[in-house]
Amino acid sequence: MKKIALIVYDLRGGGIERTVLNTLYVANYFSKKKIKVELIVFNKKNDYTKHYSKKLLKQIKYFNENKLNFVGKVIQFFYLFILLHKLNYKQNYDLYILCEPITWFLTIFIRLFLNKKVVLILQTPIKNYLIYQNPIMRFLYKILFFNLYICNHILCPSYGLKYDLTRYTNKIGNKITVIPNFVNFKKIKFEFKKNNDVLACGRLVKQKGFDHLIKSFKFVVNNIPKARMIILGDGSERKNLEYLIKNLHLNRNIKLIKFRNPIQYYQKTKIFVSSSLYEGFGNVIIEAMAYGLPMIATDCDYGPKEIISGKRIIYPYKKTKTIKYEKYGILCPQFDFNDTKKESNEKILGKEITKMLSDSDRVKKYSEMSILRSKNYEAKKIVKLYVAFFKKISH
Repeated sequence: MKKIALIVYDLRGGGIERTVLNTLYVANYFSKKKIKVELIVFNKKNDYTKHYSKKLLKQIKYFNENKLNFVGKVIQFFYLFILLHKLNYKQNYDLYILCEPITWFLTIFIRLFLNKKVVLILQTPIKNYLIYQNPIMRFLYKILFFNLYICNHILCPSYGLKYDLTRYTNKIGNKITVIPNFVNFKKIKFEFKKNNDVLACGRLVKQKGFDHLIKSFKFVVNNIPKARMIILGDGSERKNLEYLIKNLHLNRNIKLIKFRNPIQYYQKTKIFVSSSLYEGFGNVIIEAMAYGLPMIATDCDYGPKEIISGKRIIYPYKKTKTIKYEKYGILCPQFDFNDTKKESNEKILGKEITKMLSDSDRVKKYSEMSILRSKNYEAKKIVKLYVAFFKKISH
């Protein structure tokens, strides 16, 4: 049986963290193909302790949190390599998958000292690391991105991210494989909702565009006074968003709820809106669609269009400047950090949310299409792609 180690820094509420936990959740699918997957986490911070069974969480191998504060003392940083060496000696993994750039510094050590194959996963566009960071972090990420040349292979969940990587450097194209993230379908039960509740999920950071979404919702409330929106998440922008909600007199209409298991909110709300400025894929999009929520999303880089259109996208492509009614959902103009048309784009998004909430036939249509599209991301289907990938790189 082949043994594969997934390495992630911590299990805060986020896309990659949920993806690796879902991988553990479907470990039985891998075991049938004689593949054992284990999760190694540096930091004990875990926002999912109430979302997964104790049996599953016990499978996670944690390094000592205090000794892995690798932005701290140099001694603690090097102790990490000792721990990894000991673990490798005990478990003898065949392959290491480093699930986010912050873990990529292990690449050289694993390749040269442990003599094992390394796969790097990129879940977010490169600009997240090399543009939207302070100068020190940009410098550190540039060093980490050198590992793209050293690793054996690279995985990304969308063709947009593959395009992004090849645009960054054309020397790694043959290393990249696209495998989308998957949804765990075991507990999904669809019910049609008669309320006017809108849901958005994600970390409360500028990338998610929640400030634009809140301003858009002002247009919705002007037409549907009883409309409500839940933004599920937490992060550095919470205070700014709370102030914006108060300033727009939307306290009764918009609630910011700290990160919780989103399933109960998927089941209770009527539509889902993704207002991101950029994405790597859009895990919450396929999760919400699996629960039958009609999807309205910004046409941002990358992922939403691939999911909602159901087509193979050829990059680069011309972004929508108005509204695009795709087969499985609705695309609105994207926002940007320096967007000069943000007010008009916010109004477009607000009008489209209003139309959806006001038209039960449209809700029913896109609910059915959401469920249909989400079936392409069933765990069993995506696991087959991973199994084929593991066999390919093991030779």
